[in-house]
Amino acid sequence: METKTKEAGRISITGISIAGIPIVRISIALIWGLAAIIGMIQIFKPKAVEVAVAALEKRNLADSISVTGKIESEEIYETVLSSSQKVIKRYKNIGDDVKAGDILVTLDTEDLEYQLNKAVLSLDTLKTSTGNAKAQASINLDTAKNSYALAGKAYQNIKALYDTGAASKDDLDQADNALKLAESQVKLAEIQYNNLNLNSSGSDVQKQMERLNLDIQNLNRKIAESTIKSPISGTLTLLDARENQYPSRSQGQVQVLDLSRLIVKADVSQYDAVLLNPGQKASVKVKGLGETLTGRITSISDVSNTTAGSSTEPKYEVQISLDDSKKDIKADYDVDVNISIKEKTDIPAADSRAVQAEDDRKFVFIAADGKAVKKYIKTGLETDLYIEILEGLSVGDRYITTPPDGLKEGDRVSPTD
Repeated sequence: METKTKEAGRISITGISIAGIPIVRISIALIWGLAAIIGMIQIFKPKAVEVAVAALEKRNLADSISVTGKIESEEIYETVLSSSQKVIKRYKNIGDDVKAGDILVTLDTEDLEYQLNKAVLSLDTLKTSTGNAKAQASINLDTAKNSYALAGKAYQNIKALYDTGAASKDDLDQADNALKLAESQVKLAEIQYNNLNLNSSGSDVQKQMERLNLDIQNLNRKIAESTIKSPISGTLTLLDARENQYPSRSQGQVQVLDLSRLIVKADVSQYDAVLLNPGQKASVKVKGLGETLTGRITSISDVSNTTAGSSTEPKYEVQISLDDSKKDIKADYDVDVNISIKEKTDIPAADSRAVQAEDDRKFVFIAADGKAVKKYIKTGLETDLYIEILEGLSVGDRYITTPPDGLKEGDRVSPTD
């Protein structure tokens, strides 16, 4: 019902009710109810997830293999001094620079020279005795041939006299016997001469001469090698010897390294070896120095350095030449090596954490109208940090770089740079 009061030209509404309930009271109740509903919606409504967003940029990418290795000299000279020869003189000390041909140390050769002289004398004596026997056999053969010639002439003379009756049959028989005897002497001398020549080439005497010649060659070589010379230029890094002392069996090492030409040697698995080729770039980080050097692969071994039958995974040695050797880098330093397999420059690349897969399709999330939206893409070269984007995003497009676990399309997101 509505009650109107007319007073001095005004009408005032003193109350409107529905079923006895004033309308004003109903409106207030509705307002409070709506406010409660709105409050509950806000309480249970998911909050927007903060996500990092960045623009797609162009980058230089390189797929690589990471291995560990050691610094070595490209050119090394190593030898071990004989423990049976006393050191006479040291000419260089560890750390000294040496040139190819420089004498490092000399060893005592007195015993070697004695053995050499003895072997030379034995050989000369054997040659002399053998030569004398050959000479005598030759003289005997010549004498037998001369006697045979004289016997032949005597026989001819007796036969001529016999034919004229001036010589008897006995004289002819004697001359014939003498000729036959001289002929047999020639044959015997020839056999002796030939046997001596044959035996001198295949007998024990000849073998003894060959052994003596070999001994003489070895002794001359040892005497020459007793003057230790460096065949390369570099730095003397090891010389374990003292003057007037004999090197022990565990000592006597000599080493010269060309520290101006350093290389890296590293072992790689078979799966990595098939991806490598000479000329591929490599970055080398020296452990403890924090300095990265550059280089290129020079060789990959064709044969595994793992023992046959071993249960260890086969490894193949890779050698890397360094573009620039630093003075503070030494041989045997441990290094971390990163070998580039593929390289692409100035290409669109997204953060690898942003790229996800779904049913063999790859996508990234973008933020659109406060919600996460899938953007399907095609990718190319992949590295640990970045992935090449071939299709689906353009340079400058913004995408979610590190989507949280469980993020779904349509989820509310709050982008942050």
